[in-house]
Amino acid sequence: MAAEDRRFLLAVHEELREIAAEPAPIHDDAGLHNLMLTAAGPLWTDFSAACLGPKAWDCAALGYQDDPLMAVARSFCVSVWCWAKADLPGKREAAEYHLDLLRRR
Repeated sequence: MAAEDRRFLLAVHEELREIAAEPAPIHDDAGLHNLMLTAAGPLWTDFSAACLGPKAWDCAALGYQDDPLMAVARSFCVSVWCWAKADLPGKREAAEYHLDLLRRR
């Protein structure tokens, strides 16, 4: 990762720290891949990433953009995580994609 990109992501991190001021229980991986549709209604699965965080985090993962800052937070996390795994297939491309989204906001 370039030093300029690292400095940019650190600045985004500082901006996002405010949204976690009042954490609540969240799933933290609330994509449709972790949702089972049953006769009794939808059920969440895979709680291995459950933690405390901003309430809007899970909604942002599902594509609801009521809180634009949550979309920024998710792109920030994906970019940082993918840069850490940039040697794996597809991770560098994902990191660059989300870094570009952050720069264009």
